[in-house]
Amino acid sequence: MIETGFIYPSHPIFEPYRELAEAAELKVTVDVARGIGKPTCHGSQVVVEYEQVDVPYGLAFGRYGWNLKNAPEWTYETDAVRKQFWRQNGGINTLSSYKLWPKSYVNEGQRIMSTAGYFAGHTPQANEIIAHGVGTLRPVQREHKGFRSALGETAVRVDSRDVQRLGVYIVDVDTDRNGEWVSAPIALESTNLVMPEILGELAQLQARRDEADFIDAYFSDLLDTFKPVPVLSAAFEGEAAPASIAHLKPAWRIAHQNHLQTGLWSALPRDSSELLDRVDELVDRITIDTDPIEAINK
Repeated sequence: MIETGFIYPSHPIFEPYRELAEAAELKVTVDVARGIGKPTCHGSQVVVEYEQVDVPYGLAFGRYGWNLKNAPEWTYETDAVRKQFWRQNGGINTLSSYKLWPKSYVNEGQRIMSTAGYFAGHTPQANEIIAHGVGTLRPVQREHKGFRSALGETAVRVDSRDVQRLGVYIVDVDTDRNGEWVSAPIALESTNLVMPEILGELAQLQARRDEADFIDAYFSDLLDTFKPVPVLSAAFEGEAAPASIAHLKPAWRIAHQNHLQTGLWSALPRDSSELLDRVDELVDRITIDTDPIEAINK
């Protein structure tokens, strides 16, 4: 992917998430060496998270199609909207399967998240692309058909004509068939696709590059997310994987590891300065597609 750029499909559905990731402040919630917080249950000494700010109603409840006239009473409160978005709904992570956004538009995928909260949307979103220079790992769609278990019977997928497939990996997923959970294969593809929260977070890092303590903490959080740890499986004795994916079952873990190998870098940044250099290079490599396509999955 050395000669390949990244593609961000700029779409009205995506833009509020990009803007939120750029404007909602990333905060250092744990930094044991500086006397901030306590080590997490995962042993993390440094944790960086998004401030859980209030969000517009539509960002939290868009997929439901509720508006302020027909919404259940419990959704009226600003506090309920915020909690739904950040804690129950995947936060800014627009790939989260827990996210009830945005209407029928989907770009399903899997992203390596902070070890402090695997499914929490308030953790950094760009650590994967900064660590290895990769785009989105997502289900394959040939001619925008198939994989209904992942994308739903009918969905609209926002995409760019310039998104490239850099590798395909077959994994097993648990899917519900007539009330019975069974294992079924699904093909994942490594791409150069960048989602809105990634672009927004990279912009925030650029804007805050002179905040040395914050950048150092972000760097430490990234290293903790990607430190190699033993895989939690007796069948794979001696195998190691980044902390953020070591808990995954083998097929998913192998797909993630292969995905990371499609990126710009094979090693983590050595210090905060190199981290910022990577942020600058990534932003320079991102092309914004102002006219993405909308493909209907049938």
